Amino acid sequence: MKRFLFFALLPALLTAQIKYSVSGGTMVSSAYSTSGTESPLAHYFSNGISLSAGLEKSIVPSVTARASVEYAYFSFHSYDETVPAVSPPYVFLYVPNYSLVSAEGDASSVFRVMMEGRYDETLTGSLDLLLMTGFGVTREKVGNIRATWDSGMNNIFSYTMAFKQYTYPVHSAGAGLRYSLAEGIAVESAVKYYTNYTDRMQFSFMVGAVLQ
Repeated sequence: MKRFLFFALLPALLTAQIKYSVSGGTMVSSAYSTSGTESPLAHYFSNGISLSAGLEKSIVPSVTARASVEYAYFSFHSYDETVPAVSPPYVFLYVPNYSLVSAEGDASSVFRVMMEGRYDETLTGSLDLLLMTGFGVTREKVGNIRATWDSGMNNIFSYTMAFKQYTYPVHSAGAGLRYSLAEGIAVESAVKYYTNYTDRMQFSFMVGAVLQ
């Protein structure tokens, strides 16, 4: 009988005290890669529009576990030498004396699944400090870039840089603030750093709501 009651109550036990989170913000494209894999033209991707949704459950007082899915979309700034460049003002190939004339590119995207541990420290009243770290998997698609270059001797040529999709494990670390508006409702903001410790890193800033 006790075993029957345990299995009957198991769904309620698993879902007890679960909170739901939805966030939106930006992911910084300037930290898109540390190895130059995307070439200097990666500087012309705009900062990403990022969305996140997750579930979290208290493990012990002040410590929770959160599972989340995150998505970011990076558009590409078309460049023409008659228009001021976005950043930097001049872009060079790895071979000296080659300068960029024009470029256009497809959008890039990032899809990430994360599992994080979060430490909650009350600062004052309804305001809490959040410290978080975790691991997950990232699926990243870099958009193709079509560029025209000038060798400096009236030798202008064009080509397309095609990039594959990347799937890699990622570690996250971040800090944030959570403000409780009412029972079971809070507003949360956080800054996070993501890296795979080789050539990929990104930063994000997110603001969202947490509901219980």
